[in-house]
Amino acid sequence: MELVKEMKGKIEVIGVRGRIDSSTAPLFQSALEESIEAGHHHLLINLRQLEYLSSAGLRALYKSLGLLDALEVEGKIALCEPSQDVKKVLEFIDISADFPIFAREQDALKALC
Repeated sequence: MELVKEMKGKIEVIGVRGRIDSSTAPLFQSALEESIEAGHHHLLINLRQLEYLSSAGLRALYKSLGLLDALEVEGKIALCEPSQDVKKVLEFIDISADFPIFAREQDALKALC
């Protein structure tokens, strides 16, 4: 798994490449928590190059959302550009109630501003 972080206005975009599974989920979670603890409370996770997302990856997303809640700050974690396989997983568990999902990064950035 590779992560690329980039600030776009007040939103930190985190591009994920490869697989998020039980071996890489702790690194993914640490990266999200580092961003949140550094004051980046609006995160956009770009899933365009993500090939696989396991339950461990989903848990990392929810733990990061829990950290935002615990800090009592206004923030949001959104997802964009999921591949078809990843999109099926996200839709199956109905994650969109907690994490907005956008087809395009540009649409997400507009909505989060």
